[in-house]
Amino acid sequence: MKLMRISLILLPLLIISRISAATDLPAIKVAVLATGTVNWELQHIKNRGLDHQNGFNLVIEKKASLSATRLAFMSNSSDMMVSDWLWVADQNNLGNEFKFIPYSKQIGAIVHANTSQIKSITDLTGKTIGVAGGPMNKGWLLTQAAAAKKGIQLTEQAEVQFGAPPLMSQALKRGQVDILITFWHYAEKLKLQGYVELYSLSDAMKELGLKSEIPLLGYVVNNQFVIGNNNVVQGFQRAIRQAKDDLKTNEQYWGALRQSMRFHNEAEFTALKSGYIDGDPGKINQGQLDTVVNFYYAVDRYRTNPTGSSLDPGLFLELSE
Repeated sequence: MKLMRISLILLPLLIISRISAATDLPAIKVAVLATGTVNWELQHIKNRGLDHQNGFNLVIEKKASLSATRLAFMSNSSDMMVSDWLWVADQNNLGNEFKFIPYSKQIGAIVHANTSQIKSITDLTGKTIGVAGGPMNKGWLLTQAAAAKKGIQLTEQAEVQFGAPPLMSQALKRGQVDILITFWHYAEKLKLQGYVELYSLSDAMKELGLKSEIPLLGYVVNNQFVIGNNNVVQGFQRAIRQAKDDLKTNEQYWGALRQSMRFHNEAEFTALKSGYIDGDPGKINQGQLDTVVNFYYAVDRYRTNPTGSSLDPGLFLELSE
């Protein structure tokens, strides 16, 4: 009984000491979409204490929309956000100094009903194309570029509808669009329901002569934050590398993430897990950086506001060995 009393006294002190240790560490606040797949990686870092092991305290700030994450980051309320390097390049062209830490090379896919007669990009003339997100969707830009190489101007020769990913999935199911360009995790769920992948967007890249798979999504951080907190940022990079390795090699870690993954059955769970693992960008090599520059050039003219400029691959921030 005496031992139990001592334990009950010491337990709150232990909890307080752990909280104190966490608050003593420098924080990295990351603004993310509440439904984004990046939450799996960040939550695993918290579950395993990889942030504390690497000298920082990760604060996950979940937002309802992409615009909300950008507002938090641009106002310096958050230290990092998740976006694509096209957006980072645009911001740097406007005078910002943002860096990009690769998160995933998953892009997305083009899917259609299994009864569709669409067999290639050349069949999209006269069709209604659904695009998850807006005109800056990377898959839409790639598809336009691939079609143009075959002499097809999709903005003139097809009808295009934009919308939130869940709404566009429903539009495909209702037959309101003939084909859907969507994000990889939505495409995986549709394929499990019998829909057919016309192209992975990696295939579209190959048609454009882009040889290396490249990470399009990543963590965005202001270079001034990197300069002032270099050790902390490197600790963050080590933590995300460890998280990817954990989730690639140890099945048990996925059990703690299941509730946040929004799947309907085990097949979806398996597909989402495999998609995350396959998206691991690894260490970026020169061939990939060359592809990044060529990709930017290939899609720039199809953007709402083409820049006409080249991309500086120096925006990619690599972990110092």
